[in-house]
Amino acid sequence: MPSLITAPQGQKILLRLSSLATVRFYTLISPSIPMKVIGKDARILRGSGEPTGQEMSYQTNSITLGGGQMADVLLDTSLVTPGTYFLYTSNLNELSNDKEDFGGMMTEIVISSPL
Repeated sequence: MPSLITAPQGQKILLRLSSLATVRFYTLISPSIPMKVIGKDARILRGSGEPTGQEMSYQTNSITLGGGQMADVLLDTSLVTPGTYFLYTSNLNELSNDKEDFGGMMTEIVISSPL
Protein backbone atom coordinates (compact mmCIF):
# COMPACT_ATOMS: atom_id res chain seq x y z
CA MET A 1 0.00 0.00 0.00
CA PRO A 2 1.55 3.35 -0.97
CA SER A 3 2.09 6.03 1.64
CA LEU A 4 1.56 8.97 -0.74
CA ILE A 5 -0.80 11.56 0.78
CA THR A 6 -2.86 13.71 -1.59
CA ALA A 7 -5.37 16.46 -0.82
CA PRO A 8 -6.77 19.63 -2.39
CA GLN A 9 -5.69 22.94 -0.83
CA GLY A 10 -7.95 23.83 2.10
CA GLN A 11 -8.61 20.24 3.19
CA LYS A 12 -7.60 18.97 6.63
CA ILE A 13 -5.75 15.66 6.65
CA LEU A 14 -6.00 13.32 9.66
CA LEU A 15 -3.01 11.02 10.16
CA ARG A 16 -2.41 8.37 12.79
CA LEU A 17 1.35 8.08 13.19
CA SER A 18 2.51 4.85 14.83
CA SER A 19 5.93 3.68 15.93
CA LEU A 20 6.52 -0.04 15.64
CA ALA A 21 9.98 0.27 17.16
CA THR A 22 10.69 -1.40 20.47
CA VAL A 23 13.37 0.75 22.07
CA ARG A 24 14.23 3.61 19.68
CA PHE A 25 12.70 7.06 19.45
CA TYR A 26 11.94 8.68 16.09
CA THR A 27 11.04 12.29 15.34
CA LEU A 28 8.83 12.94 12.31
CA ILE A 29 9.05 16.40 10.75
CA SER A 30 6.62 18.31 8.54
CA PRO A 31 8.51 21.59 8.02
CA SER A 32 6.07 23.18 5.55
CA ILE A 33 2.68 22.00 6.79
CA PRO A 34 1.87 22.65 10.47
CA MET A 35 0.54 19.71 12.47
CA LYS A 36 -2.02 19.92 15.25
CA VAL A 37 -1.58 16.98 17.63
CA ILE A 38 -5.11 16.01 18.71
CA GLY A 39 -4.53 12.54 20.13
CA LYS A 40 -1.85 10.45 21.77
CA ASP A 41 -1.85 6.65 22.19
CA ALA A 42 -5.48 6.35 20.97
CA ARG A 43 -6.76 8.99 23.41
CA ILE A 44 -8.04 12.40 22.45
CA LEU A 45 -5.98 15.22 24.01
CA ARG A 46 -8.64 16.60 26.28
CA GLY A 47 -8.61 16.79 30.07
CA SER A 48 -10.70 14.13 31.80
CA GLY A 49 -11.24 15.51 35.31
CA GLU A 50 -13.54 18.38 34.36
CA PRO A 51 -17.07 18.39 32.93
CA THR A 52 -16.01 20.53 29.95
CA GLY A 53 -12.73 18.71 29.24
CA GLN A 54 -9.81 21.12 28.91
CA GLU A 55 -8.38 21.39 25.38
CA MET A 56 -4.82 19.97 25.37
CA SER A 57 -4.08 19.72 21.63
CA TYR A 58 -1.11 21.69 20.32
CA GLN A 59 0.49 22.98 17.10
CA THR A 60 3.93 21.72 16.04
CA ASN A 61 6.07 20.86 13.04
CA SER A 62 7.56 17.72 14.57
CA ILE A 63 6.56 14.89 16.86
CA THR A 64 8.70 12.31 18.65
CA LEU A 65 7.39 8.77 19.14
CA GLY A 66 8.89 5.98 21.21
CA GLY A 67 8.31 2.26 20.86
CA GLY A 68 4.62 1.41 20.56
CA GLN A 69 3.46 5.03 20.78
CA MET A 70 1.11 6.73 18.35
CA ALA A 71 -0.21 10.20 17.68
CA ASP A 72 -3.21 11.55 15.80
CA VAL A 73 -2.36 14.73 13.90
CA LEU A 74 -4.31 17.12 11.68
CA LEU A 75 -2.53 18.78 8.76
CA ASP A 76 -4.31 22.00 7.78
CA THR A 77 -3.62 22.82 4.13
CA SER A 78 -5.67 26.03 3.96
CA LEU A 79 -2.59 28.29 3.91
CA VAL A 80 -0.34 25.88 2.00
CA THR A 81 0.55 26.63 -1.62
CA PRO A 82 -0.22 23.70 -3.95
CA GLY A 83 2.87 21.56 -4.46
CA THR A 84 4.77 18.58 -3.07
CA TYR A 85 5.86 18.53 0.58
CA PHE A 86 7.50 15.91 2.77
CA LEU A 87 6.91 14.16 6.09
CA TYR A 88 10.15 12.49 7.17
CA THR A 89 12.31 11.40 10.08
CA SER A 90 14.94 13.67 11.58
CA ASN A 91 17.14 10.57 11.94
CA LEU A 92 18.75 11.21 8.56
CA ASN A 93 20.45 7.81 8.45
CA GLU A 94 16.92 6.31 8.30
CA LEU A 95 16.24 8.01 4.94
CA SER A 96 17.80 5.15 2.99
CA ASN A 97 16.79 1.56 2.29
CA ASP A 98 19.96 -0.38 3.05
CA LYS A 99 22.34 0.61 0.21
CA GLU A 100 19.70 2.59 -1.73
CA ASP A 101 19.31 6.27 -0.88
CA PHE A 102 16.08 8.28 -0.96
CA GLY A 103 13.76 5.83 0.74
CA GLY A 104 13.09 4.81 4.28
CA MET A 105 11.00 6.86 6.71
CA MET A 106 9.67 9.54 4.37
CA THR A 107 6.51 10.20 2.38
CA GLU A 108 5.25 12.88 0.03
CA ILE A 109 2.25 15.10 0.69
CA VAL A 110 0.87 16.41 -2.60
CA ILE A 111 -1.42 19.43 -2.27
CA SER A 112 -3.39 20.21 -5.42
CA SER A 113 -5.32 23.35 -6.36
CA PRO A 114 -8.72 23.67 -4.65
CA LEU A 115 -11.65 21.89 -6.28
